[in-house]
Parts: sequence; C-alpha cells; structure tokens
Amino acid sequence: MVEVGLTASSLVAVLLLLVIPLAAYLRKRRQRPVYLVLSCLAITALWYVSQSTIHGASHVLGNIVSGAPATSLTVIPYSWEGFFARSFTVPGITGTHWQRLIQLAAPFLVDGLLMLLGSWLFHWRHKFPPSVGGLVLMLTYLRALCDLVINYMGGVLSNSGDFQQLLSGYPPVAIHVCTWVLILLGLLGTWSEIGLARPVDQ
Repeated sequence: MVEVGLTASSLVAVLLLLVIPLAAYLRKRRQRPVYLVLSCLAITALWYVSQSTIHGASHVLGNIVSGAPATSLTVIPYSWEGFFARSFTVPGITGTHWQRLIQLAAPFLVDGLLMLLGSWLFHWRHKFPPSVGGLVLMLTYLRALCDLVINYMGGVLSNSGDFQQLLSGYPPVAIHVCTWVLILLGLLGTWSEIGLARPVDQ
C-alpha cells in the first residue's frame, strides 16, 4: 500500500470538502465567529489525526475479514512515527485476487458505513451543540469524502495509492462507478445536513 500524502491538490480538496462545509454548518447553527474559527481549527486537527489512522485500520479490518495471509502494514502514518516509541505494524495487503480486493476496498466500504452512521446520528441533529454537530459531520460525511476524493485523485492523477491498485487489478468501470456513487452520497448527505442545520434556540 502506498500512503497518499497531502499534496497541493489534496489540500484544495480538504479546503473544499472539509473546512468550507464545516464552517457553513457552524455558521447556520449561529455559532459566534470566534467559536466558529476555533471549532473549525480543532475539528480539522482531529480530522488530520484520524484520517490516516482510520484508513489504515480499515485495511487491517479488510485483512481480517478476507482471511488473507499476514504480512505487515503500518497503521500509524509514516509522518507520525517520530511521535511514537515504536512503529505499529499489522497484516498487509496479500492473498488471492478477491482477498486483495476486500483489503484494498475496505477503507472505502468503511467510509460508506460511516456515512450511513452519520445519517442515523443526525436524527438527533437539533439536540447536538454546534461543535458536537460539526464533529459528527466531520467524523462521518466529511472525513469519508476527503478519504474517497484524496485517494481517488491519487490513483487517477498521480497513479499511486489504493485506487491505482484497484484500477489496475479490477474492472476500472466498476471501481469508478462505485467510487462516484459513494462520493455523491457523501456530498448529498453533507448538503442535506448543512441545509437542515438550525440555531440552538430553534
């Protein structure tokens, strides 16, 4: 597995798919400007901390579910290794054609499940304080969208990462269609939650 890092295009994706929707949601909840900025900064920092770890852990889950033979895969992003006393390695992407598909696609299937979780959690949308609602929005829709789009761009534009392996080893049309369906569901869910957001007093 090749870790797709933050490039100029992925930073633009983070701005468009995370920061701007998050700010729009918090603004609709009428969070005061100072709290809006602080909440955006804190939630974006939590996104950065969770993004690669959830992605790597999803590969591990795919490995367990597929029953593939174990190799090693780094769960903690390479850029973080200096912060930890030891490196965390887990089973990597190996096995039969179908086992590899499950392991490679697992992060994106988890993204779809997180969007479903977000849809369910937002049944209580008006009970969330604005910052908690923003955190739920990030952990479900926005994190999943960033993961899908950044990795998809890495596979299509720079020929790297999980999507490069998916597109080269499996029917490309199916991979593109499934990815775009998930991206559109994430965009619709995000748009819907921003549209339904109300101030705390309403």
